Amino acid sequence: MNYDNLEMRGKNGVKCMVCNHYCELSEQQTGICGVRKNENGKIKSTVYGKVAAVSVGSIERNQFYHVLPSGFAYLAAPDGCNLTCPFCGTYESRKETGGHEKVDMMPKDIVRDAIEYGCNAIAYGYSEPTVYIEFVLDVAYEAKRNGLKNLLSTNGFMSDIVIDSMTGLIDAVNLDIKCFSESKYREILNADLDVVRGNLEHLIKNGIWVEITTPIVSDFNDSINELSATAKSIAEIDKNIPWHLKRFFPAHKYKSSYPSSYSIIHEAYLAGKEAGLNYIYSTCNEEAKNTVCPACASKLIVRCNQQVVKNNLTEGRCPKCKQEIPGLW
Repeated sequence: MNYDNLEMRGKNGVKCMVCNHYCELSEQQTGICGVRKNENGKIKSTVYGKVAAVSVGSIERNQFYHVLPSGFAYLAAPDGCNLTCPFCGTYESRKETGGHEKVDMMPKDIVRDAIEYGCNAIAYGYSEPTVYIEFVLDVAYEAKRNGLKNLLSTNGFMSDIVIDSMTGLIDAVNLDIKCFSESKYREILNADLDVVRGNLEHLIKNGIWVEITTPIVSDFNDSINELSATAKSIAEIDKNIPWHLKRFFPAHKYKSSYPSSYSIIHEAYLAGKEAGLNYIYSTCNEEAKNTVCPACASKLIVRCNQQVVKNNLTEGRCPKCKQEIPGLW
Protein backbone atom coordinates (compact mmCIF):
# COMPACT_ATOMS: atom_id res chain seq x y z
CA MET A 1 0.00 0.00 0.00
CA ASN A 2 1.12 3.57 -0.69
CA TYR A 3 1.51 5.82 2.35
CA ASP A 4 2.96 8.95 0.73
CA ASN A 5 0.02 11.00 2.06
CA LEU A 6 1.23 10.40 5.64
CA GLU A 7 4.00 12.99 5.19
CA MET A 8 4.62 16.29 3.44
CA ARG A 9 7.47 18.69 2.96
CA GLY A 10 7.75 21.32 5.68
CA LYS A 11 9.81 24.49 5.99
CA ASN A 12 12.58 22.86 8.00
CA GLY A 13 12.12 19.15 7.39
CA VAL A 14 9.42 16.57 6.77
CA LYS A 15 6.03 16.99 8.42
CA CYS A 16 4.40 13.82 9.78
CA MET A 17 0.68 13.79 8.97
CA VAL A 18 -0.31 10.84 11.17
CA CYS A 19 -1.61 12.72 14.21
CA ASN A 20 -2.61 16.21 15.21
CA HIS A 21 0.83 17.04 16.57
CA TYR A 22 1.97 17.29 12.94
CA CYS A 23 5.62 17.03 13.99
CA GLU A 24 8.04 18.64 11.57
CA LEU A 25 11.16 16.50 11.73
CA SER A 26 14.67 17.38 10.65
CA GLU A 27 17.04 14.63 9.46
CA GLN A 28 17.30 11.82 12.07
CA GLN A 29 14.78 13.51 14.37
CA THR A 30 12.04 11.42 16.02
CA GLY A 31 8.50 12.65 16.65
CA ILE A 32 6.62 13.02 19.93
CA CYS A 33 5.37 9.44 19.62
CA GLY A 34 8.95 8.13 19.73
CA VAL A 35 8.44 5.76 16.80
CA ARG A 36 8.33 7.95 13.67
CA LYS A 37 11.65 9.27 12.37
CA ASN A 38 13.01 11.30 9.49
CA GLU A 39 15.51 9.10 7.70
CA ASN A 40 16.96 10.38 4.44
CA GLY A 41 14.14 12.84 3.99
CA LYS A 42 11.33 10.29 4.51
CA ILE A 43 9.25 9.47 7.58
CA LYS A 44 9.99 5.93 8.72
CA SER A 45 8.00 3.87 11.20
CA THR A 46 10.76 2.48 13.41
CA VAL A 47 8.51 -0.21 14.94
CA TYR A 48 7.03 -1.76 11.79
CA GLY A 49 6.81 -5.50 12.48
CA LYS A 50 8.52 -5.10 15.89
CA VAL A 51 5.93 -6.58 18.22
CA ALA A 52 6.18 -5.79 21.94
CA ALA A 53 3.01 -7.55 23.16
CA VAL A 54 0.93 -10.50 21.97
CA SER A 55 -2.31 -11.79 23.47
CA VAL A 56 -5.48 -13.69 22.69
CA GLY A 57 -8.68 -12.85 24.55
CA SER A 58 -12.38 -12.26 24.28
CA ILE A 59 -13.46 -9.36 22.13
CA GLU A 60 -15.23 -8.00 25.23
CA ARG A 61 -11.88 -7.65 27.01
CA ASN A 62 -10.92 -5.17 24.30
CA GLN A 63 -13.92 -3.01 25.30
CA PHE A 64 -16.13 -3.97 22.37
CA TYR A 65 -19.53 -5.10 23.64
CA HIS A 66 -21.47 -4.68 20.40
CA VAL A 67 -19.10 -6.62 18.16
CA LEU A 68 -19.22 -10.41 17.59
CA PRO A 69 -20.37 -11.54 21.07
CA SER A 70 -18.42 -14.59 22.29
CA GLY A 71 -15.75 -13.90 19.67
CA PHE A 72 -12.00 -13.81 20.26
CA ALA A 73 -9.40 -11.31 19.13
CA TYR A 74 -5.67 -11.66 18.48
CA LEU A 75 -3.53 -8.68 19.47
CA ALA A 76 0.06 -8.11 18.36
CA ALA A 77 1.22 -4.61 19.23
CA PRO A 78 4.39 -2.62 18.62
CA ASP A 79 5.23 0.23 21.00
CA GLY A 80 4.54 3.94 20.68
CA CYS A 81 2.19 6.66 21.93
CA ASN A 82 1.64 10.35 21.21
CA LEU A 83 0.00 11.36 24.51
CA THR A 84 1.45 11.87 27.99
CA CYS A 85 -1.22 10.35 30.26
CA PRO A 86 0.23 10.27 33.80
CA PHE A 87 -2.14 7.43 34.75
CA CYS A 88 -1.29 5.15 31.79
CA GLY A 89 -2.04 1.54 32.66
CA THR A 90 0.42 0.05 30.17
CA TYR A 91 3.32 2.46 30.65
CA GLU A 92 5.26 0.27 33.08
CA SER A 93 4.95 -2.91 31.01
CA ARG A 94 5.90 -1.02 27.83
CA LYS A 95 8.87 0.50 29.64
CA GLU A 96 10.01 -2.95 30.78
CA THR A 97 9.99 -4.26 27.21
CA GLY A 98 11.56 -1.07 25.82
CA GLY A 99 15.13 -2.35 25.96
CA HIS A 100 14.28 -5.95 25.13
CA GLU A 101 14.38 -7.63 21.76
CA LYS A 102 11.02 -7.35 20.00
CA VAL A 103 9.41 -10.22 18.14
CA ASP A 104 9.56 -9.82 14.38
CA MET A 105 6.07 -10.40 13.00
CA MET A 106 4.89 -9.42 9.55
CA PRO A 107 1.19 -8.92 8.72
CA LYS A 108 0.78 -12.41 7.25
CA ASP A 109 2.33 -13.94 10.40
CA ILE A 110 -0.19 -12.20 12.62
CA VAL A 111 -3.20 -13.19 10.53
CA ARG A 112 -1.94 -16.78 10.28
CA ASP A 113 -1.56 -17.01 14.06
CA ALA A 114 -4.98 -15.45 14.63
CA ILE A 115 -6.61 -18.05 12.41
CA GLU A 116 -4.69 -20.88 14.10
CA TYR A 117 -5.93 -19.69 17.51
CA GLY A 118 -9.51 -19.62 16.24
CA CYS A 119 -9.88 -15.85 16.50
CA ASN A 120 -12.61 -13.86 14.77
CA ALA A 121 -10.76 -10.55 14.76
CA ILE A 122 -7.46 -8.72 15.02
CA ALA A 123 -7.26 -6.15 17.84
CA TYR A 124 -4.99 -3.12 17.71
CA GLY A 125 -4.27 -1.61 21.12
CA TYR A 126 -2.03 -1.84 24.21
CA SER A 127 -0.04 1.10 22.81
CA GLU A 128 -1.44 3.75 20.43
CA PRO A 129 -1.92 1.98 17.09
CA THR A 130 -2.42 5.08 14.97
CA VAL A 131 1.26 6.08 15.41
CA TYR A 132 2.30 2.92 13.54
CA ILE A 133 -0.65 3.10 11.17
CA GLU A 134 1.22 1.60 8.19
CA PHE A 135 1.64 -1.67 10.09
CA VAL A 136 -1.98 -1.59 11.28
CA LEU A 137 -3.37 -1.11 7.79
CA ASP A 138 -1.14 -3.78 6.25
CA VAL A 139 -2.29 -6.27 8.91
CA ALA A 140 -5.91 -5.14 8.48
CA TYR A 141 -5.73 -5.72 4.73
CA GLU A 142 -4.52 -9.30 5.26
CA ALA A 143 -7.16 -9.84 7.93
CA LYS A 144 -9.95 -8.68 5.62
CA ARG A 145 -8.72 -11.02 2.90
CA ASN A 146 -9.07 -13.88 5.37
CA GLY A 147 -12.50 -12.97 6.73
CA LEU A 148 -11.41 -11.43 10.05
CA LYS A 149 -12.73 -8.22 11.60
CA ASN A 150 -10.36 -5.39 12.58
CA LEU A 151 -10.89 -3.67 15.95
CA LEU A 152 -8.83 -0.64 16.93
CA SER A 153 -8.55 1.07 20.33
CA THR A 154 -7.25 4.63 20.24
CA ASN A 155 -6.82 7.89 22.12
CA GLY A 156 -8.52 9.60 19.19
CA PHE A 157 -5.78 12.13 18.36
CA MET A 158 -5.12 10.89 14.82
CA SER A 159 -5.37 13.03 11.69
CA ASP A 160 -8.26 13.08 9.23
CA ILE A 161 -5.93 11.43 6.72
CA VAL A 162 -5.52 8.44 9.02
CA ILE A 163 -9.28 8.11 9.60
CA ASP A 164 -9.92 8.12 5.86
CA SER A 165 -7.12 5.56 5.37
CA MET A 166 -8.73 3.30 7.99
CA THR A 167 -12.14 3.43 6.36
CA GLY A 168 -13.01 0.16 4.66
CA LEU A 169 -10.35 -1.77 6.60
CA ILE A 170 -11.04 -1.02 10.27
CA ASP A 171 -14.49 -2.30 11.25
CA ALA A 172 -14.78 -0.90 14.76
CA VAL A 173 -13.03 1.65 16.95
CA ASN A 174 -13.04 2.07 20.71
CA LEU A 175 -12.14 5.70 21.33
CA ASP A 176 -11.05 7.07 24.69
CA ILE A 177 -12.57 10.26 26.03
CA LYS A 178 -10.22 10.57 28.97
CA CYS A 179 -11.84 13.60 30.57
CA PHE A 180 -14.07 16.52 29.64
CA SER A 181 -11.71 19.41 30.22
CA GLU A 182 -9.87 21.18 27.43
CA SER A 183 -7.22 22.45 29.86
CA LYS A 184 -6.50 18.94 31.19
CA TYR A 185 -6.27 17.57 27.67
CA ARG A 186 -3.89 20.32 26.63
CA GLU A 187 -1.74 20.70 29.75
CA ILE A 188 -1.66 17.13 31.11
CA LEU A 189 -2.33 14.81 28.18
CA ASN A 190 -0.64 16.89 25.46
CA ALA A 191 -3.71 16.63 23.22
CA ASP A 192 -6.90 18.48 22.34
CA LEU A 193 -10.43 17.53 23.40
CA ASP A 194 -12.06 19.26 20.42
CA VAL A 195 -9.89 17.24 18.05
CA VAL A 196 -10.89 13.99 19.76
CA ARG A 197 -14.58 14.87 19.60
CA GLY A 198 -14.25 15.88 15.96
CA ASN A 199 -12.55 12.58 15.17
CA LEU A 200 -15.37 10.71 16.90
CA GLU A 201 -17.85 12.31 14.53
CA HIS A 202 -15.57 11.72 11.54
CA LEU A 203 -15.33 7.99 12.34
CA ILE A 204 -19.11 7.68 12.60
CA LYS A 205 -19.61 9.65 9.38
CA ASN A 206 -17.25 7.23 7.62
CA GLY A 207 -19.35 4.26 8.70
CA ILE A 208 -16.97 2.82 11.29
CA TRP A 209 -18.67 1.31 14.37
CA VAL A 210 -17.61 3.26 17.47
CA GLU A 211 -17.68 2.56 21.19
CA ILE A 212 -16.28 4.95 23.80
CA THR A 213 -14.26 4.31 26.95
CA THR A 214 -13.74 6.76 29.79
CA PRO A 215 -11.22 5.70 32.45
CA ILE A 216 -12.48 7.11 35.73
CA VAL A 217 -9.25 8.28 37.35
CA SER A 218 -9.04 9.32 40.98
CA ASP A 219 -8.19 13.01 41.43
CA PHE A 220 -8.21 13.57 37.67
CA ASN A 221 -11.69 13.22 36.17
CA ASP A 222 -13.77 11.61 38.93
CA SER A 223 -16.12 14.52 39.58
CA ILE A 224 -19.74 13.81 38.76
CA ASN A 225 -20.04 17.15 36.96
CA GLU A 226 -17.28 16.23 34.53
CA LEU A 227 -18.59 12.71 34.01
CA SER A 228 -22.10 14.06 33.41
CA ALA A 229 -20.72 16.48 30.83
CA THR A 230 -18.97 13.58 29.08
CA ALA A 231 -22.21 11.58 28.98
CA LYS A 232 -24.20 14.50 27.61
CA SER A 233 -21.61 15.17 24.90
CA ILE A 234 -21.82 11.55 23.73
CA ALA A 235 -25.62 11.60 23.77
CA GLU A 236 -25.64 14.76 21.63
CA ILE A 237 -23.83 12.80 18.91
CA ASP A 238 -25.70 9.48 19.18
CA LYS A 239 -27.50 7.95 22.17
CA ASN A 240 -26.75 4.47 20.82
CA ILE A 241 -22.96 4.79 21.20
CA PRO A 242 -21.89 2.31 23.89
CA TRP A 243 -20.09 4.04 26.78
CA HIS A 244 -17.62 1.97 28.82
CA LEU A 245 -16.77 3.17 32.33
CA LYS A 246 -13.34 1.81 33.16
CA ARG A 247 -12.13 1.53 36.73
CA PHE A 248 -8.72 3.05 37.39
CA PHE A 249 -5.97 1.34 39.40
CA PRO A 250 -2.84 3.20 40.53
CA ALA A 251 -0.23 3.30 37.75
CA HIS A 252 2.65 5.32 36.32
CA LYS A 253 2.75 8.81 37.90
CA TYR A 254 -0.50 8.12 39.76
CA LYS A 255 0.90 5.19 41.73
CA SER A 256 0.28 6.97 45.02
CA SER A 257 -3.37 7.53 44.11
CA TYR A 258 -6.19 5.08 44.86
CA PRO A 259 -8.54 2.97 42.74
CA SER A 260 -11.65 4.74 41.53
CA SER A 261 -14.55 4.12 43.89
CA TYR A 262 -17.51 1.94 43.03
CA SER A 263 -19.79 4.77 44.09
CA ILE A 264 -18.46 7.25 41.51
CA ILE A 265 -18.68 4.60 38.79
CA HIS A 266 -22.30 4.02 39.74
CA GLU A 267 -22.95 7.78 39.73
CA ALA A 268 -21.42 7.99 36.25
CA TYR A 269 -23.69 5.15 35.15
CA LEU A 270 -26.75 7.04 36.43
CA ALA A 271 -25.51 10.23 34.74
CA GLY A 272 -25.29 8.34 31.46
CA LYS A 273 -28.83 7.09 31.89
CA GLU A 274 -30.03 10.60 32.69
CA ALA A 275 -28.32 11.88 29.54
CA GLY A 276 -30.28 9.31 27.54
CA LEU A 277 -27.50 6.89 26.62
CA ASN A 278 -28.93 3.46 25.81
CA TYR A 279 -25.83 1.33 26.40
CA ILE A 280 -23.58 1.98 29.41
CA TYR A 281 -21.12 -0.65 30.57
CA SER A 282 -18.96 -1.29 33.61
CA THR A 283 -17.56 -4.46 35.14
CA CYS A 284 -18.04 -2.86 38.58
CA ASN A 285 -21.80 -2.56 38.31
CA GLU A 286 -24.09 -5.58 38.03
CA GLU A 287 -26.71 -3.72 36.02
CA ALA A 288 -24.03 -2.42 33.64
CA LYS A 289 -22.45 -5.73 32.68
CA ASN A 290 -25.21 -6.82 30.32
CA THR A 291 -26.72 -5.51 27.10
CA VAL A 292 -30.35 -4.66 27.76
CA CYS A 293 -33.02 -3.77 25.23
CA PRO A 294 -33.71 -0.01 25.50
CA ALA A 295 -37.33 -0.56 24.43
CA CYS A 296 -38.54 -3.42 26.66
CA ALA A 297 -35.64 -3.96 29.13
CA SER A 298 -35.12 -7.60 28.16
CA LYS A 299 -31.65 -8.95 28.87
CA LEU A 300 -30.09 -9.54 25.46
CA ILE A 301 -26.43 -10.35 26.19
CA VAL A 302 -25.50 -11.63 29.64
CA ARG A 303 -21.85 -11.29 30.69
CA CYS A 304 -19.62 -12.38 33.53
CA ASN A 305 -15.98 -11.23 33.83
CA GLN A 306 -16.12 -9.80 30.30
CA GLN A 307 -17.19 -13.14 28.88
CA VAL A 308 -20.54 -13.75 27.22
CA VAL A 309 -22.65 -16.21 29.22
CA LYS A 310 -25.78 -16.00 27.08
CA ASN A 311 -26.62 -14.22 23.82
CA ASN A 312 -30.36 -13.82 23.20
CA LEU A 313 -30.07 -11.55 20.16
CA THR A 314 -31.86 -12.72 17.04
CA GLU A 315 -30.27 -11.32 13.89
CA GLY A 316 -29.29 -8.17 15.77
CA ARG A 317 -32.75 -7.66 17.28
CA CYS A 318 -34.46 -8.13 20.62
CA PRO A 319 -36.36 -11.44 20.37
CA LYS A 320 -39.23 -10.05 22.47
CA CYS A 321 -40.06 -6.65 20.94
CA LYS A 322 -37.97 -6.83 17.72
CA GLN A 323 -36.08 -3.64 18.58
CA GLU A 324 -32.95 -3.36 16.42
CA ILE A 325 -29.76 -3.24 18.49
CA PRO A 326 -26.90 -1.39 16.76
CA GLY A 327 -23.54 -3.15 16.42
CA LEU A 328 -21.59 -5.65 14.34
CA TRP A 329 -23.28 -8.94 15.10
